[in-house]
Amino acid sequence: MDREHRQANVEVWVFIIYLAKSVWEVNCLITDNLELHWLVI
Repeated sequence: MDREHRQANVEVWVFIIYLAKSVWEVNCLITDNLELHWLVI
């Protein structure tokens, strides 16, 4: 039971890291687009 619980924790952390990475990449894309937008203006 304890090992299964630990395995679940690992999966949760992997999901959190994946989610954070996705958010970070989207944020970078938005920031880059905003900077390009300002440069165009």
